[in-house]
Amino acid sequence: MEIYFPQFYFTQVDMEEFDAKPDRYGPTVIGKYTKGIGQVEARFPSDDEDPISFAMTVVHRLLERMEAKGINETGNYMPNGQPLSVWNAIGRIDIGTESIQDRSKSMKSYIMDIF
Repeated sequence: MEIYFPQFYFTQVDMEEFDAKPDRYGPTVIGKYTKGIGQVEARFPSDDEDPISFAMTVVHRLLERMEAKGINETGNYMPNGQPLSVWNAIGRIDIGTESIQDRSKSMKSYIMDIF
């Protein structure tokens, strides 16, 4: 399992202080994000990042880590005992997302371009 977090963030305490201003929502929002929702920080992408680049980064890191640690058991199932390369050892990839990208091509289609 691999995960990626964008590098830019703001703390939810700062967001509560901003939203608590009289010209915004007022003091009723204090604790809404930190205690109510349980968030500590909110992260956001830079201009050159999007959910597809996040997913591609995660898959690439995962495969590099598998190769570095030797996590590849395909040799147990091969007639000659030689494992497949890590890039060929993946049998299935599941990708979960909250939003649709481009509404015409799924995120998994972009990820499969790596292979």
